[in-house]
Amino acid sequence: MGKKKRTKKRLNKQQKQKQATTNVDSLPLWPYIVILALIGLQYSNTLLNDYAYDDYPMIVNNPQISQGIKGIPQIWSTIYTVPGTIRPTYRPVPFTTSALEYQFFGYQPTVGHLFNIIYFGICCVLLFMVLRLIFWRLGTYFSLFVVLLFIVHPIHTESVANIKGRDDILCLIGGLLCLYGLLKYIKVKPHWGYGALSILGFSLGMFTKTNVITFLAVIPLVIFYVSDNIAIFKQNLRKTLWIYFPLLVYPIIYVAIVAYNNSLENVFSEIDNPLVGDVSLLEKWATIILIWGTYAFKSFIPYPLLYNYGFNYMPIANFADWRVWCSLLALLAVIAYMFRYLLVKNIAAFAIAFWIISLSIYGNVVMLTPVIMADRFLFIASLGVCIGIVYCLAKVTKADLAVNSLKYVSKPFLSGLGAIMLVFFILTFVRNQHWKDNLTLFSHDITYLSESVDANTDLVNTLLQKHSNNYNFEIANKIIKHADKAVELHPSSFTYRVKGAAHRTLEQDDKAEEALKKSLAINDKNSRANYHLGMVYYFKKDFIQAIPYLEKAVSGSFAAADKYKYLARAYCRNPERTATDLERAEVVILEGLQHYPNDIEVLNDVTRVFMMANKLEQALEYGKKAQAIAPKNAEVYRNFAKIYGLLGEHDKASQYQQQFEVFNQ
Repeated sequence: MGKKKRTKKRLNKQQKQKQATTNVDSLPLWPYIVILALIGLQYSNTLLNDYAYDDYPMIVNNPQISQGIKGIPQIWSTIYTVPGTIRPTYRPVPFTTSALEYQFFGYQPTVGHLFNIIYFGICCVLLFMVLRLIFWRLGTYFSLFVVLLFIVHPIHTESVANIKGRDDILCLIGGLLCLYGLLKYIKVKPHWGYGALSILGFSLGMFTKTNVITFLAVIPLVIFYVSDNIAIFKQNLRKTLWIYFPLLVYPIIYVAIVAYNNSLENVFSEIDNPLVGDVSLLEKWATIILIWGTYAFKSFIPYPLLYNYGFNYMPIANFADWRVWCSLLALLAVIAYMFRYLLVKNIAAFAIAFWIISLSIYGNVVMLTPVIMADRFLFIASLGVCIGIVYCLAKVTKADLAVNSLKYVSKPFLSGLGAIMLVFFILTFVRNQHWKDNLTLFSHDITYLSESVDANTDLVNTLLQKHSNNYNFEIANKIIKHADKAVELHPSSFTYRVKGAAHRTLEQDDKAEEALKKSLAINDKNSRANYHLGMVYYFKKDFIQAIPYLEKAVSGSFAAADKYKYLARAYCRNPERTATDLERAEVVILEGLQHYPNDIEVLNDVTRVFMMANKLEQALEYGKKAQAIAPKNAEVYRNFAKIYGLLGEHDKASQYQQQFEVFNQ
């Protein structure tokens, strides 16, 4: 009797597996509708958000993107260096999408957020299709529940709610396309089209973000899990070698492009990643272990989520720290479990392996990362966590997910997963609102990041920009408080420069001069500090003092139209001015015009410099260009009035003077 029951149970299991295999490519639309509807609901509130954080250096202030379609050849052929840094970035795919958006919509954050939601929708639909091919034995509901949990996981807010974060989404799309083509080639039909799709997908990922390189290790892992035995695994590997080997070429192509643009050297700051600093070997490994432990904790308990983990939020650790030992023991336990059960194709072991492989490039083991850690680094790795949670919950509740209807799934499983998803949904929805704009994000996160240099300086710069020339006593005190905190945490050229810039903007010139001189005493090549100190002297009308500092600012990497304008003006207003000064002013302001061809103030200054040099025809030429760009700008007409006055055409001069008075009201 018992033998008959076991036989019947085995036959039922085989029947379910056969049905799952047969139906892997046939499925009604409702799962896809559920996936897309949940994404729309989860991230609908991001449509109200403005640009924030990395959106500004990577999109808004990126001159390649502001050219629209015309900038695409440059996007693919050159390396973009973030303004004010020496950090090169080569991510032509996401930059191209942003350039196309700019071409058709201009700078509209709502459009950018909408496209991020669309890309995330494509990503999750593709993820569902890939998971069904990998875990076909577990049924459709297993893959669906993993995707639904992945959608609401709060760790994804930075990648979806921050427009720049689409590079993570597009990178995963590329990796999933690669897996999809490979799996279809193995499981359905060895057609060259599937192989081409796999190569194309990896190419998309590689030119989006380099962490897709981890899929080179994910691919054999996945092939192993879908193969029935070792012999078939080896056969599948041999069958797909023609697909796999071209994938190895792409990192070489990527490095060649970067090397051609002389951007292989990527210098990180110890403020962004303290491991760059003077750290002993034991301290380095203790810190790395703590970082991995923190990533593991955040994968399951994603709170609080923060935009920055730099110095000194994540301080250098040592082996006297109990958190290091807890992290080490936890990591050793899961690694031991993975190796113990990997060969028997345990799903939890697969999830652990996927998590480790995906995070390996960001764990500061293979190489140091630009920032010591970040929520967005867990975007792909969190898929392993979602697979593990669903699988373990099904095991604990003894739920059979290889069923034809949701009503046959055990209620304890649905209740447990529903509770987790509800908590995650709320955390994600709330976190989306924190990414509304820089002021909202920095003001919220500073509660947890009071010991972070970057968080304090980011808040200082944002408050200065937000309140512009309207500073009340409370705001001014808040600005100086966070500037002082940054200096206290890390007395460096950078923090003294931020403090000096804050005092200068608040018109506290003596304190500004003191702080900026300290900044330059540490690093006299700090172009921003040179700029701000030059501006302090400029507005004190000490033009002779201002000129050398502004000259250093112009020769530095700091990107700003003002440094060209005010250096040219200082040359012109120099009380000891000579013809050479006017020539220098002409060279500087024309250089500024090359970088900022549509800046009306730069154009007006070009007009004035030529007028002062008595090159009136050229002054008129640039005056007309300024008028074409800003026909209602009062300074344009004042320049015309002066030029025609010098030409002796007093009627025209009077006419333009009247227009100046009209537009100057």
